[in-house]
Amino acid sequence: MHRTDDHPASPLTGLLNPTHFGRPDFNDILDRHYDEMRAFRRSKREEARGEKPGSSARREGAGDAEYYKEDEELKVGVFYCGAPVVGEILADKCSELTTRGRHDGSKIEYHFMIEVFG
Repeated sequence: MHRTDDHPASPLTGLLNPTHFGRPDFNDILDRHYDEMRAFRRSKREEARGEKPGSSARREGAGDAEYYKEDEELKVGVFYCGAPVVGEILADKCSELTTRGRHDGSKIEYHFMIEVFG
C-alpha cells in the first residue's frame, strides 16, 4: 500500500501530512528558529523606521519615537514533556541561544519549561 491521488492519507498513520520517523534534530530546528527571530526583529526595526523590509531607504519624517523598541527582550517559551535525556538537550540549547542573544545584542531569550505528568 502507498499514497496515491485517490488515497492521499498515509496507510500507516491515516494522516495527510508526511511522517518523519526518529528523533528531530533539535539543534538545527532551534538554530533556524533563532535566525527567524533575528529576521523578525530586523523587519520590525525597518518597519518602524519607515523602510520596506530589506531596503535601505528611510521614510521622510520618521522620528525616533516611531522606532521599534529593540531594547526589549524577545522571549521564546519552549515547553517539553518527554524523556529526560531529550529535556537536557533542549534545556542546554535554550541556554546556549539565550547566551548568544546576549552576546550578539539581539536580546532573544529562550525559556525552557519541562512538564511532568503522572
